Amino acid sequence: AQLVKKEVEKEQQQLGQEIDKSGSSEERQMRATSGAKVWWYAIAGGPGCGKATLAKRVSEICNDRLGISSIVLPMDGYLYSRLDVSKNFGLDQRGSIEYFRRRGAPHTINAEKLCEDLARASGRRPRTYNGFPFGGTIEISNDDKN
Repeated sequence: AQLVKKEVEKEQQQLGQEIDKSGSSEERQMRATSGAKVWWYAIAGGPGCGKATLAKRVSEICNDRLGISSIVLPMDGYLYSRLDVSKNFGLDQRGSIEYFRRRGAPHTINAEKLCEDLARASGRRPRTYNGFPFGGTIEISNDDKN
């Protein structure tokens, strides 16, 4: 959180702005996102190591304490399914099961789909992203800048 805070303060100083902590969390987010840059942060680590927990906590700090609009896009929706693994990687059932056990590791993520969605996210239209379980989505409205 300190690193994020320092980066925000540095950028605001460059823009001649000060952090305004007055008002509700929602009001601070509105002020912080007007004309703001969009930043993407990725948290890497092995399966079950706490990446999602850390991401949620950083997002809460950004939203509640720093007045920065922040959302978390979970990676679970970008994990290859067993069918995808078998079909795309030519693995038999045993290999597919072993591969599936390592879900969350970098080689189990559909990076191509993730990159497509991140590129699409720069537009100002309603967007949805792969969610978890498969087929679920996360919608980001036009009011959100991230």
